[in-house]
Amino acid sequence: MQKDKKYPEYSGKGNANWKGGKTECQCEFCGKTFYTYINKTHKGRFCSKECRGKGYKGENNPCYRNAKIIKKCKWCGENFESYKYRNAKFCSMRCTTMFTLKHKVKQKDTDIEIIIENWLKKSGINYVKQKPIENITVVDFFIEPDWCLYADGDYWHDKPERKAKDKIIDQKLRNMGYFPQRIKGSNIKKNLEFFNNGI
Repeated sequence: MQKDKKYPEYSGKGNANWKGGKTECQCEFCGKTFYTYINKTHKGRFCSKECRGKGYKGENNPCYRNAKIIKKCKWCGENFESYKYRNAKFCSMRCTTMFTLKHKVKQKDTDIEIIIENWLKKSGINYVKQKPIENITVVDFFIEPDWCLYADGDYWHDKPERKAKDKIIDQKLRNMGYFPQRIKGSNIKKNLEFFNNGI
C-alpha cells in the first residue's frame, strides 16, 4: 500500500522540477501508443523491452557493423563509406590531421622546430609556420616562393610506413613546383652551432 506523501502540494505540477509529465509516444516496432517520460537517454521509441530488442535487430541496430552509409569528407569533400553508428567526419587520417592543423592552434612546438625557427629568425628569412598546401601536407616552415622546410623527428619519420608517405608527399610537391627539404632531428642537434649562429 502506497503511503501518503508528506508534501502533496509539491508533487506533480506543484514540483519546481516538473517537466510536463509523461509524453504520448508511438512504438516504432509495433505501432502501439504509450506514455512515458522523455529525457536525454530515454527517447520513447519503444513501448517495451521486447519491442526494443526486436526493433534493434539487424540494420536497425545503431551498432550493426555491416550497415554502412555514404558520407562526405569535411576536409577534401570526397565521399566515403562509414558505419552509421560512427560519428565519422573524415575519409582518412591525413584529412583529419590537415583539418586539425588548419583550424586549431598548435599548443607546443617540438624542440627541433624551435631550433629551426630561431635559425630562420637570426638569418632574417621570412617564413610561414604550419602552412597547408592543397590537400597534400602542412609544411612546418614555408619560405617564398617554393621552399617547404620540415623538421622531422627521428622516431616517427624513421618508421617505414612514415618514410613511404613522406616520399609520396615530397614527389607531389615537386610535381607542383615546390622544393621540399626535410632535416632530421638528430642532424639538427648535431649541428647546433650552425643553427644557433644563423646564416
